[in-house]
Amino acid sequence: MLVLLLVTVLARLPFLFDAVINWDESTFLLMGEDLLRGRLPYVHAWDNKPPLVFIPYAAALAIFGDNVVGARILGIAAVFAGALLVRRAARRVIGRRGADWAAVLLVLFSGAPPGSFAAMSEHIALPFFCLALDRMLAGGSSRRSFFATGVLLGLMVLVRTNLAYAALGFLLAVRILSPAGASARAISLAAGALVPPLITAAVYAAAGRLDLFVRSVVVAPLAYAESGWLSGVETLSRMARFGLRAEVLPLVLAALAGAFLLVRDARRGRTSARGLVALALLLALTALSTAGSGRYFGHYAIQFLPFAAIAAGRACAPLS
Repeated sequence: MLVLLLVTVLARLPFLFDAVINWDESTFLLMGEDLLRGRLPYVHAWDNKPPLVFIPYAAALAIFGDNVVGARILGIAAVFAGALLVRRAARRVIGRRGADWAAVLLVLFSGAPPGSFAAMSEHIALPFFCLALDRMLAGGSSRRSFFATGVLLGLMVLVRTNLAYAALGFLLAVRILSPAGASARAISLAAGALVPPLITAAVYAAAGRLDLFVRSVVVAPLAYAESGWLSGVETLSRMARFGLRAEVLPLVLAALAGAFLLVRDARRGRTSARGLVALALLLALTALSTAGSGRYFGHYAIQFLPFAAIAAGRACAPLS
């Protein structure tokens, strides 16, 4: 754990004091500052991002003061937490050695997309996604466990709206991984996922601003993505071209090799075929969410890191 923390800090330390890396981060800080003044998101200042993403930035400002360093430390913490949790999830598919590689690869490539050494919403969503992934692959039978996983997914969507597609993927994955009793577990998962948005909506309703919540969290993202499906192919094409760039090509090649090895492992009974199908489903829905985002920005690639890291970790496992 300490080695992974050191790698995370060293990988992102050179950018700790840069004034502006990505304007999204700057906007999140402004919205976080508004929160510290006791204002609900969207009431005084508005951004087309879900409301919970601003809370970590407000916390960073409260702890580290009115500067960008707190946001960068937040980014380090989010990437480190995501790496720990992807290692935990990966162990269920590729074993301990491969999982260690997956964690390191996620850290090293978390800043590869343009502007991603800033603390982005994708980084903040990583721990929620990876913990939910671990819970899914663990295959527990408890309804309480599925409900808790659903709460994680609800929080994730309120940090990164387009990951609602991935949340749907988790719901479908329940039927793949646990066919027996799948309906009850899926209901528990869906019920848990509704808790965070319902609580958030209740806060806005208590303030007499429920209409603002609906317009900002539901209507605005749909309008933003309205033209996304028309440009979806172009978005994925640009993402694929990004995968050919020198700084990420090693990860892409390792992930492709690892995917081949994972399919072979499943055929030989060394890993769960159902688990691989569930991962493939989540990957496809994450790609779908990117295609329908309405715009393309390089940092969207961060959402694919858990999948790439797990597959590449399998390819790198024999090296350790």
